[in-house]
Amino acid sequence: MSNYKLLSVHVMSRHGDRNPTRSYTHNSPVVPNAHLTERGAKRAFNVGQSLHDLYFKTGIIDNTLSDSHIQFRSTNYQRTIASMRSIIQALAQCQNEDDPKLINLYKKIYVPEPKDDQILLGQLCAEGTQLIANSADQPRFRKLKRDSSALLNTMFEAIHEKQNNGWYLAVIIDAVIVERENGAPLLPSLDDSMMAQLRQLRNDMFFSIIPFSNPKYAEVALVPFYREVFVQHFDEDNAALSRGDTRVRYRHYLSHDLTMIGMLGFLGIDLTARHPNYSATVIFETYVSDDHINSPPYVLVHYCHTPPLEGPLTFEKQRFSLSDVLEKIKTLSSPSNK
Repeated sequence: MSNYKLLSVHVMSRHGDRNPTRSYTHNSPVVPNAHLTERGAKRAFNVGQSLHDLYFKTGIIDNTLSDSHIQFRSTNYQRTIASMRSIIQALAQCQNEDDPKLINLYKKIYVPEPKDDQILLGQLCAEGTQLIANSADQPRFRKLKRDSSALLNTMFEAIHEKQNNGWYLAVIIDAVIVERENGAPLLPSLDDSMMAQLRQLRNDMFFSIIPFSNPKYAEVALVPFYREVFVQHFDEDNAALSRGDTRVRYRHYLSHDLTMIGMLGFLGIDLTARHPNYSATVIFETYVSDDHINSPPYVLVHYCHTPPLEGPLTFEKQRFSLSDVLEKIKTLSSPSNK
């Protein structure tokens, strides 16, 4: 019987706690809108600490972080880059910003231009943006608004805002939630029950807006990332292994909740009541054996939707054969879906 070997680890994390993308109370003048907060940096650090303990402290992955088998990548936003830095501090077991080791590791963070960034999952590509906009006008989204009209009217009265449609409405709700979590003093009319309803409504709206089940959206927004991880990287890492380089590859991506919704939806993972909250983390472990016929490669997916500020992360796990993932990529890339 063939023994499986861990070939690579791909990690996708959402950024840590941030200030709202727009402010209604000006409650946090120290941190600009949409930037990582101190609490967010602490949560991201804890993700890095858990990953350090899981992979590097145990020796599963060579902890020479400066070597080429370790890669970091972030979208071009302050909150994602700062979160990645906090994670790197934990992986390196160093929080001295002036330490040359940290400075050099920060330089390893690859930050592509938004127009070239596959892990934004189509949010800034013309086709993907249009598909998202179209989804905000579909019956499911309109029903969510209609069924929640009383709650929305109360919210708009509290923030002195007129009702908005489509994607912008979900952004407003998110801003109100974040301000409340940051201690906003000007929203006392929204009690805890209302805030719980708003959180659920925000999550439902995001799920209804991101069209990850739309083959066209999958083609332009999801397939490129999965092709990179499970075709390009898999071939590269297998080739390195065949040359005698047995180091497990580690690649860490820092992105956003919509990215993770799309990624996990692509695999058919149920996200009901498991919205990717701040610093949510998904891990893709790829395993190979010497006997690809009787013991074919597989992917073990770990998902933590709500990492704590302190202590180890708790992951739900699901196994997929690599051939099934590749078949899904092939199907969504076929001409019939274009």
